[in-house]
Parts: sequence; C-alpha cells; structure tokens
Amino acid sequence: MDKLPPLLMEPSKDELYLAVADFEGDDQTSSFKVGTVFEVMEKNSSGWWFCKNVGQEVETWIPSNYLSKKP
Repeated sequence: MDKLPPLLMEPSKDELYLAVADFEGDDQTSSFKVGTVFEVMEKNSSGWWFCKNVGQEVETWIPSNYLSKKP
C-alpha cells in the first residue's frame, strides 16, 4: 500500500509567531517585515505555513523558517 502524504496539523489559536526577517511576497504570497506577528492556522510538511497577519487580518502562506515562536 502506498504511503499517504502527511496530514496538515491544525495548531491551537494561541500559537503566535514573529517574523524574524523581511519577506518579499509574490502573486501568491504577501510581503511582511521583521517583527510582524502571525497566528499560525495550518502547518504543512512542505515547510510552508498558512498564517493570519494579526495586525492586518491578511491570510497567506509563509515559509516557516521566517517565523519564530512568540515568547
């Protein structure tokens, strides 16, 4: 039997992360600056996480290596 792809994890709503670097978006992702706070909605095994920008209510995919758990 073939292996199924990893499932997406749905973290709790209190998982807030800070951007650790500026990110230049494109037609499929939004740009953001270091220090931007995001709520992680979904974590994909590809390394891209679906997040909501807490200040602007914008939802977008973000490379997880640009994020650090907010203390």
